[in-house]
Amino acid sequence: MKKTLVLAKETPIYRSELAAHGIETVFCDSKDPFEIAKAGEGCAAAIFTSVRFDEAQFSKMPDLKLLSRYGIGIDTVDLAAATAHGVTVCNCPTYGTYDVAEHTVALILALSRSIPQYDRRIKSENNWRQVGMRTAHRLSVQRLGVVGFGRIARWVVTMLRGFDMEMMVYDPYLNEETAKELGVRPVTLEELVETADIITLNAPLTKETHHMVNEALIAKMKPGVLLVNTSRGGLIDEAALVKALQSGHIAGAALDVFEREPFAEDHPLRSMENVILTPHVAWCSVEAKANLLTEVLGNVIDYFEGRPLKNALN
Repeated sequence: MKKTLVLAKETPIYRSELAAHGIETVFCDSKDPFEIAKAGEGCAAAIFTSVRFDEAQFSKMPDLKLLSRYGIGIDTVDLAAATAHGVTVCNCPTYGTYDVAEHTVALILALSRSIPQYDRRIKSENNWRQVGMRTAHRLSVQRLGVVGFGRIARWVVTMLRGFDMEMMVYDPYLNEETAKELGVRPVTLEELVETADIITLNAPLTKETHHMVNEALIAKMKPGVLLVNTSRGGLIDEAALVKALQSGHIAGAALDVFEREPFAEDHPLRSMENVILTPHVAWCSVEAKANLLTEVLGNVIDYFEGRPLKNALN
């Protein structure tokens, strides 16, 4: 029998879409490993968002052969353990790339022009003065530093090309032909942080990139730099970021992702005037939601119908 476990609250469209392909759906809205294993008995596939799948979990689910991630990041999955247990892991890599890039550009513009800060001043104080506010620079005289150059980052530089910015990229896998085609200059991470006026993080979260923006790297950044992160919160050591924002070494940050989501009520970022926060919604649009549903279900349907898994990661 074709059977799929969906680790979420019951959603009729999952059941109806999969049923059209002869696939039975079981829902389990829990992160408890034993409840998940019990619900997943007989299920060859599972759709998940943030549940952890490690050696222990795979050992409890011998019927499992496919994991389809509702999203891009798979930092909660032990890929080596999945491979050892014969489980193929797929994600949805393209559903919201344009949207995250669009949100990144919006944050760059809002941060550069202090739009949220002016908005708060007028609404709370009817204050129309510029005193105490950061004076903007034209983007055409700013250097943009892009860390990571996958699908999202390529859309970012394409969207920003009309602002006539100088754009630098740090990505160990970037080839010269792609850089030339998209009008960016490949640089080392050190050169990027030393010379960029605005830095956008678009790298995946791995063991190598965890806390890559730490106290040591921040110390090398150009004083007054602006920092944008729409990738993964774990790329930044938040304590080091707060310290740099308080000192003014980093003039402002715009963040859509955080190490803990939602973060603590007393988190210092919530009260900082030079910070823009959005709640991990960079991907979110009507179009992206439709694309995501198509991709996450497509992985499962392709598996059961014997087609190649185009989004397989192992």
